[in-house]
Amino acid sequence: MGMAALSGANVTVNGAEYFVGQDVVLQTSARQTRAITENYADSPEYKALFLGGLYYFLRDYANELRGKSEVEIRRLVAGLPMNTLATHEGKVRELFEGTHEVPSPFGEGNFKVHVKAVNVIPQPQGAMVSTGARQKSMNLDRFFDQNMLVLDMGGGTFDWFLVNKRKILHNRSGAYQKGVLTCVNMVCDRIKPGIKDDPLVVERVDEAIREGYEEVTLGGKKYRMADYLPIADAVLTECLNSMRNAVLSLESIDLIIFTGGGGKRLHHVAQKLLPDLAGIMVLDSDPVFSNVRGFYVLGEASNG
Repeated sequence: MGMAALSGANVTVNGAEYFVGQDVVLQTSARQTRAITENYADSPEYKALFLGGLYYFLRDYANELRGKSEVEIRRLVAGLPMNTLATHEGKVRELFEGTHEVPSPFGEGNFKVHVKAVNVIPQPQGAMVSTGARQKSMNLDRFFDQNMLVLDMGGGTFDWFLVNKRKILHNRSGAYQKGVLTCVNMVCDRIKPGIKDDPLVVERVDEAIREGYEEVTLGGKKYRMADYLPIADAVLTECLNSMRNAVLSLESIDLIIFTGGGGKRLHHVAQKLLPDLAGIMVLDSDPVFSNVRGFYVLGEASNG
């Protein structure tokens, strides 16, 4: 049986080569797993991810781009966590705008991508817009006139985004520097110290936590997730309590949207922690990609 090709591309940043794409975990060595810090947007790895995103854009539109060697993006919408938006918005805009060399989707040489303008928004806003875009047109105004709280459980941060009738309440929105990776690392440490250095193990445990699997198999041994999920749930409860301290009262909120890679598990924990609000809690139908779908909707609207 033949082997399948890896999904991804090699991009160059500051003279160093990075493999980016869906199969990056298969190219990652031990102790090379991605660490997400508040300054992550300043790192060469962040730019490598951006260039990888452009590569996938070119690949998806390869038929339209055949015979060309460059393309223009009139407006690109990007998101940042709530705790880095103010400090990194300008840096990200400067990083993304301009001309970039990206591996050609046709297999040889590079392709030029000209990004003319960039909007940088709060990351959870994408999920809110994506959820709104799925509403019937007659309900759209009513949807956005609600007081909404978006809870975005990402890999490295937990973000909350509070909106009062289309106005962002910045002082009551924020982020907590823990995410799904914190849960994964703690579960891995409990199962067997040192296994979190293997990115394939991390990926497997991550999926088991996010999807609520009954067990995870490591080294031929099956581990009951019921024995380890309380560890992850304690981290998620800590995140929710941090949000509650910042938001203060939740009584005026009409809708709470759960999104992000860990949104499903966070929703489960929140229903137990805040049972009186369970009726206004909604799990995003596509939590992993909801933010970027919202970015696309906003970019399309901006281009008219």
